Amino acid sequence: LLSVYFFSKMPELPPVCKTSLYIAAGRAIETERSDSLFKDIYAKEYAGDLGIKFLNDVAETLETKPESLANFIAFRTKYLDDYVLDSLNQGSRQLVILAVGGDSRGERLILPEGTKVYQVDMKEIIEFRDTVFKTSNENVVKVVADLRDENWTDCLINSGFRSDLPSTWLIEGLIMYIDIKDVHILLERIRKLCCKGSRIAGDVLNEQTVSGSYTKKFMDVWEKYAQRPTNGVDSPENLLQEHGFICDSVDIIGLGNSDYGRTNEDFRKFQEKFPRQVPDLIPRHYLFRATYV
Repeated sequence: LLSVYFFSKMPELPPVCKTSLYIAAGRAIETERSDSLFKDIYAKEYAGDLGIKFLNDVAETLETKPESLANFIAFRTKYLDDYVLDSLNQGSRQLVILAVGGDSRGERLILPEGTKVYQVDMKEIIEFRDTVFKTSNENVVKVVADLRDENWTDCLINSGFRSDLPSTWLIEGLIMYIDIKDVHILLERIRKLCCKGSRIAGDVLNEQTVSGSYTKKFMDVWEKYAQRPTNGVDSPENLLQEHGFICDSVDIIGLGNSDYGRTNEDFRKFQEKFPRQVPDLIPRHYLFRATYV
């Protein structure tokens, strides 16, 4: 009930922030599996009753099980977990998580010694996180900033971030909620804070997912709880290359590097039936990893 109470007291909170409750609910379901891809002991409390209801209502609308939706959340989480650990183990010691929401990587992953985790989000979210993530970690730095404001980069630097050292960036569940003009502004600001070899990872929805007929039922019920995604990207490779980042991999969620042996076969066949192209013909959720060159 914590999240219901907290968010009801903050009507000014942008609906996009409430998507983190849905994601946390999925991670909570994954955590309870005997064959879980990760354990997130914070997810259930962060999601609260509202996050569980959000996930259950989406599942009911799509005539599927909450566990099936949670699978895709788990695939994304595991994919980005692996990226974070790989990047940091290659020498980076700065992890920047933009729009941190309910992300628990700074608390649950065993990171290399000396790693600083910069958790960037609005004041309301940071305060909400403090009610859930009660553990104290001197290597986790909370950066109160609104990514819509150009001074968020100053806030990050003033918190100890060093642009002359390699960095690892996460932009998970963010790009699809930002107008494409603002996505370019965001990526350019990130680029200016990166030295060569810095890495970035995240995800995008393609245009068919955002505005196509296949996903209308999903988007309609989603909008009852949170902000409707508005920005579709069919080629994350081209988007990132415009800002100096070369993709190391781009994967359809549940396939390729994010195939963990339990992808629904009907989903797999549907995706494989239509090869990638620009514009895409079917809905797709892409995961990407890229390096600044």
